[in-house]
Amino acid sequence: MKNNLIEKENLNPKEWLITIIVFVVALIVIFFLTQYIINLNKDKKAFEKSKTYIETECSVVGYIVKRHRNVFEYNVSGKEYKHYYKNTFQLYLGEKYKIRYNPERPEISIVDITKPIIDSSSYEKIFGEILSIDTTLNKNSVVFTYIVNGEKYGRELYVKDASQYIIGKEYNIIYNIKRPGISYISDN
Repeated sequence: MKNNLIEKENLNPKEWLITIIVFVVALIVIFFLTQYIINLNKDKKAFEKSKTYIETECSVVGYIVKRHRNVFEYNVSGKEYKHYYKNTFQLYLGEKYKIRYNPERPEISIVDITKPIIDSSSYEKIFGEILSIDTTLNKNSVVFTYIVNGEKYGRELYVKDASQYIIGKEYNIIYNIKRPGISYISDN
């Protein structure tokens, strides 16, 4: 009976190299996908624990490109703390979001990037169009575009429930008057 397994003797050197490369790439993809899922689960668990935490505001103060992490800063009793949030897109410096911290250990915190803090006097309303929706691995993000003074802008945002949006449909967008790239989907 003939063995159907791939044996080195049945492959020429080029085919053998390609087989090894495909195998290594597959292992790398599986490793990084596993790490991504583990991080998502950690974020979810931390958020559930954070329901007893104290809510305050934080500001985006940086972005670490190599690690895909936005850096947030918040103040508790006069002391500054930093929170590092891993996501696939960079937020704008100065944006403000709600953050919850452990009252007993304020360095333990979780930011909710679905809850921006918006000074409505600095924003104007415009229509924008949803280009894509991503609900893979509980990502819940939407990509939308809008035009301000003849210039086209686009943004990806995390939202509580991406399934409530429809690709191609227009929604109210609010954008920062001084920095039009900063925008959010308006609730009304």
